Amino acid sequence: MRRSAGVLKMSSPKGSGTGSDRDLLVSDNAGVSENLGPARLLKGEETILLVDDEDVNIEVMSEILEMLGYRVFSAENGQEALRIYREKWREIDLVILDMIMPDLKGGDVFDLMREMNPRARVILSTGYGWKGQAADIMSRGCRAFIKKPFHIEELSRKVRQVLDETE
Repeated sequence: MRRSAGVLKMSSPKGSGTGSDRDLLVSDNAGVSENLGPARLLKGEETILLVDDEDVNIEVMSEILEMLGYRVFSAENGQEALRIYREKWREIDLVILDMIMPDLKGGDVFDLMREMNPRARVILSTGYGWKGQAADIMSRGCRAFIKKPFHIEELSRKVRQVLDETE
């Protein structure tokens, strides 16, 4: 792992298991930048269910959301997300949902959550673009979209925007 231009870069060299390069979510110096000081971070006390199949994304995003004051439940796949949501949907104010996961795709998880709670607030999170699957999920009532990698301020703003929406 290495930090580059405010983004955590992860790579696994060929021959050492799965070879992959990853840009991780956020800049950890966002709170100290001259242009984007701590006053730009929007905080809250609500409960968020974070769904992502990448452990490092769960770890980093959970830490950031907790730093912003939120209570966080996390799920590493769609099945686990649905189990947690089924048990705790009345406590969960927002879901941040990865679009591409190995078991259930984000769109399927979104639809099943909306069956349990038609007013579920969901932010779709993906490293892919807006078109295709993401646009389709958004057209079905998903509240917002955030493209990975993203900065802390963007995450804090998007979360507050969705939580503050009136029905």
